[in-house]
Amino acid sequence: MNRLVLISAVVVGCGCFPMISSAAIVSTSSLTVYGANTSATQQIVDFDSTASGTSLNALSGITFTETNGDVLMISDAGGDALANGPTFGINSVSNFVNRENPIGVIPPTVTFDETSEVVFDFDQAQNSVGLFVYFDRFNPINAGTIALSTTGGLATVSVGTALEQEDLPVNDTAYFLGLYDDGGNNSISQVRLTTQLGSGTMRYVFDHVMLGQVSAVPEPSAFILLTLIGGIMAVRRRRV
Repeated sequence: MNRLVLISAVVVGCGCFPMISSAAIVSTSSLTVYGANTSATQQIVDFDSTASGTSLNALSGITFTETNGDVLMISDAGGDALANGPTFGINSVSNFVNRENPIGVIPPTVTFDETSEVVFDFDQAQNSVGLFVYFDRFNPINAGTIALSTTGGLATVSVGTALEQEDLPVNDTAYFLGLYDDGGNNSISQVRLTTQLGSGTMRYVFDHVMLGQVSAVPEPSAFILLTLIGGIMAVRRRRV
């Protein structure tokens, strides 16, 4: 009996049972902070390999939906004349995502605004998600906040007051938003891009979506536990 208790204690103390961590979704508007805290290799979805003028429904394991029913469109720098060049040291050549105007309306595409909500659903849950938002020089930038959210996390940036922003040619401005699971889990299956308007009108597009997924670590606990229990039972049978 004492031997059984001793062996059981070893099973519990050997680390065979997985530890429960207090992971949380962390939000940031700093690309520097995001890069320093995301060990997962980032998959980049920059829309540059898809022709401008293509409707966007799904790409690279992401399903895109605009909750107002607007059609999402991949556009180039000529569409909204957005100077979308190298940003934060990352070169996204030309294309970005905005909305399609109704047929016959000029211009054929239009930026997102304070009523827009874009939902990103991932085929596989991610450890980290980031993206860039760009504000169009042809539209006024008023006080307000843009947000990237998921269950348990909300990253926001106040337009014009961000600590990290990049001024692009002809008064365009770029901002970064990111979310990551600090427990090393792939827990982000959906994010939403929205605005929280302060005053006036906000016009923006998004680009360069960054996805990070960590490799799953095999759990040996079940196999080890069953092996030890089997050994215990075998010893007990031999002694009976």
